[in-house]
Amino acid sequence: MNSEPLFSMDLSPAFIVGAAGSFPEAEIIFDRFHVVKILIEAMNQVRIVERKEHDALKDQYLM
Repeated sequence: MNSEPLFSMDLSPAFIVGAAGSFPEAEIIFDRFHVVKILIEAMNQVRIVERKEHDALKDQYLM
């Protein structure tokens, strides 16, 4: 059994600093929801840029 504390949290800098400061040996694990949300937002930004830059994609709509 692992006696090292684990913290699961969102990506809030305040939470990260607080957990790391209070429990320097703890492992911080970020929750899947927030990680996936950031990835989806980044992919959407790439999609927007690509549609603006490429004429073939400008009038395409994905459902």
